[in-house]
Amino acid sequence: MSDPKIRLLFTRAQLIAMKRCADCGWHPPTQGHHPDCPTKEPEPAPVGSTVQPRP
Repeated sequence: MSDPKIRLLFTRAQLIAMKRCADCGWHPPTQGHHPDCPTKEPEPAPVGSTVQPRP
């Protein structure tokens, strides 16, 4: 069940059909997750290498 701080306007089935998070109702590809969402995904790793080659 979702956190009581998060108010959902649709059922879990409707949210899933709309490709939204069933716990927070946000659209992860464009919005990410609600700050209090229990299924919040970890931050993605930075793109590209952060290691510098030796001269």
